[in-house]
Parts: sequence; C-alpha cells; structure tokens
Amino acid sequence: MTPLEDKKTALFHAIGKSLTSWQFVENSLAGVFAIVSTCQSERVSRAIFFSSRDFSEKLSMTHNAMRLMILDKGLDKPTEAKWLLLRKKMIAESGFRNALAHFSLATQYFGNTAGEGIPILCPSLHDPNESYRYIDRRRKKMDTLDTSNIINIGKRFDALALDIGGFITHLSSAVPRNLQPQGQTLT
Repeated sequence: MTPLEDKKTALFHAIGKSLTSWQFVENSLAGVFAIVSTCQSERVSRAIFFSSRDFSEKLSMTHNAMRLMILDKGLDKPTEAKWLLLRKKMIAESGFRNALAHFSLATQYFGNTAGEGIPILCPSLHDPNESYRYIDRRRKKMDTLDTSNIINIGKRFDALALDIGGFITHLSSAVPRNLQPQGQTLT
C-alpha cells in the first residue's frame, strides 16, 4: 500500500470506531428514557425509543418525559441541572456524529510540509445547503476532520456514554422504585 492508502485505512478505522462509540451514547440515552417514560417494561420503553431513527427525536422524547418527571415527581435541582448539561453535550456531539456520517472523503495537500496528501472528511461539495451551515461548523471547528480529530471525537463519545450511564445510576436513586421499569437492568 502507498502511504496515502495507509492513511485512508486509518481514517476509515477511526470513523468506524467513532460511529460505533456513538451507538453507546444512544443505548445509554435509551436507559434514561426507560426510567423517565415510566413504562412498566424496559423492553416496551426501548421499543418506543428505538422506533425513531433520528437522534434528535430520541433526545426530544427523552427530554419531554424528563421535564414531566421533574414537574410531576419533584426531582431535585441538581438532577435537573445534570440532565440539562448532558442534553447540551449530546446536542453538540450529535453534530459531530452527523459529520462522520455525511461528510465526504477528500485529500488535503496544502499545509502539509511533506507534500503528501492527507485524507480528511469535509462537507459535501454537492449539497447546496452547506454554505448555510458554514458558520455553525466554523464555531465548532468542524470544517474538516482528519484522523486525529476523528479519534478524539470517538473518545468524547465514549466519555459521554459513561456520563449518561452515571446519570442513569443517579436517576435510579432519585425516581421512586414503583415508577421504574421492572424485569431487566437498565444498562
């Protein structure tokens, strides 16, 4: 293989690992939904949760159920604050997940002192709406993603999934037992 082919292989490996790590985020969010939806069965709550294919819908369903749980069951302010912080992180990171899934492969030659191409992901040149998303991507430092960026994104996804798992533990102790799903563990 050529050096560029080796770099592309590493990039594709990083993309695959990061997208797999994102699934842990979604599975963890399903655990939160299982508690706040107050379904009697975790299987039923997960069937409802995974009926939507769109992450923003899954997060919206969970957030709406969480708001009702906070209002109806009087969850404390620290629990609400933890949830809002996690939700904010999930919204931010979902933009990177979408970039991994929808950006195009390109080879960057400028800025490389060795003169060799570097494989990167960049916004699609074929999508006329990309020019409207440009400002938001600049703010998130998401113009282009190289292998190192993608590896770091995957690590952030892993950390986020663990944070959500910790929130599930906290939430399980804050929500009355009779409102939690029965018969299976939530992790």
